Amino acid sequence: MKNALSNFIVLILFSAAWAHNFLEINSKYYISQDEEDFVMAAINCKVNGWSFLKILNQEDNDSLNATLTALGLDNTPMWLGGIRSGGAMYWLETGDHINYTHWAPSEPSCSDSYSCCLLFNQQGGGFWYLNTCSTKQYYLCQK
Repeated sequence: MKNALSNFIVLILFSAAWAHNFLEINSKYYISQDEEDFVMAAINCKVNGWSFLKILNQEDNDSLNATLTALGLDNTPMWLGGIRSGGAMYWLETGDHINYTHWAPSEPSCSDSYSCCLLFNQQGGGFWYLNTCSTKQYYLCQK
């Protein structure tokens, strides 16, 4: 019975994740049309064969910022694939340390005593913010 229940829960999660709509941009970015917490956002990217978006340098950050500006997505915070745990920043899917950052002036603001997740906000130059992972936000995936 426990196995059947586990399989049913996985099927429900898979179905719920697959049902979300995305806006494809330049065959590079996928922007969610629904808000999800960080964990569901990661699942939704993965079941579509993508990964959470990683920004590795200033060029990536500027490109994303320009794309979102052109789409008129001003002041729309979106999850990226980064998580802060124990005072350090990591990319969720690879576990690699985040070397490049583009923090807003007041960031990073997350306490070291709990995990926070990484947000990109186009307003003001594509700055990065931290927020609790349970907050529902739009999110960005990549191929």
